[in-house]
Order: sequence, then C-alpha cells, then structure tokens
Amino acid sequence: MENQNSTQQVQPALPPVPGAVAVLIFGIISVSTWWIPFFIGPIIGIVFGIIARSKSKKVMKLYDENQSIYSKGSAALPKIGKILGLVGIIISIVYAVIWLLVAIIFAGAASYGHF
Repeated sequence: MENQNSTQQVQPALPPVPGAVAVLIFGIISVSTWWIPFFIGPIIGIVFGIIARSKSKKVMKLYDENQSIYSKGSAALPKIGKILGLVGIIISIVYAVIWLLVAIIFAGAASYGHF
C-alpha cells in the first residue's frame, strides 16, 4: 500500500493583500489615542481614522480585482481597520467636544473670579 499523503501536493500559502495590515494598525492607533489630553489625542485619532478609512477602500479594491492571488483571511483586516477608524473618529470627536466644554466652563469660572 502506498501512502496517499505523500502524493498530495501542498498548496503554497497565498500572500496577504498589500496594505491590509497597515489599515488595521491605523485603525488601532485611531481608537487607542483619543484619551491623550489637550486635543492632541483627538487630532491624532481623527487623522489616523481618516487614513484608515481611505486606505481601506484602496486595499479592498485591490483585493476585489485580484481575489485569486491574495489570501482570503487578509480581506478581513481592512474591514476591521475601517470599522476601528470610524469608531476612533467618533470617540475622538466626542472627547474633543468634552475638552472644549470643560475649557469654556473653566474660562468662564475664572473670569468671574471663582478660581
């Protein structure tokens, strides 16, 4: 009896879509920097969220045009990065508005001599 496993050919692993990991990293940065104080974090979160969303469109277009040459699992990375980018933008905007309101309240209280 021949060993049937030795006659099977192993398929080479398909490469990931170029830029898919970068989109995911941009989305993670967008979500994880909103808490940095004094509008620095929200600005970083908004910028990286916009980059993640715009780059994900390009990466998904590249994957859709050439699905047979890229790994199927790497197609999920830009989708996740796009979602994280949107969440990061929303959280950053909310946090920036809160910082702005706090600054206005403290400025108003300081002008009345309460501090």
